[in-house]
Amino acid sequence: MNTGTIKIYRSSKGFGFIKPDEGKEDVFFHRKNLIDDETKPSVDDKVSYEAEETDRGLNALKVKITEKGSSGEGKGENGGKHRASDVIPVLCDRIRFLEGKSLTNQEIMDELMG
Repeated sequence: MNTGTIKIYRSSKGFGFIKPDEGKEDVFFHRKNLIDDETKPSVDDKVSYEAEETDRGLNALKVKITEKGSSGEGKGENGGKHRASDVIPVLCDRIRFLEGKSLTNQEIMDELMG
């Protein structure tokens, strides 16, 4: 079982990224892979998960929140730690993968912001 910290969570879309305690590559997760449907994920929550390698990178399965974080409170959905320009290309790539569509980054941004 892997462990890490949620570094980005987009509640309106139901997905985010985990910064693993070991390793460099962030791990994508979707709320459908949360073990406990009652607990809502937030930035800085500590989690355990199983990782699956996909052609788009690592994907977290069986995500369990082990400790609630607090630094995401009042700082927006990303805890104030990342600029949109840093994460937009990654998010666009993951959305295309999840939805199986050939959308441009601009079409995805319009969807996210609209």
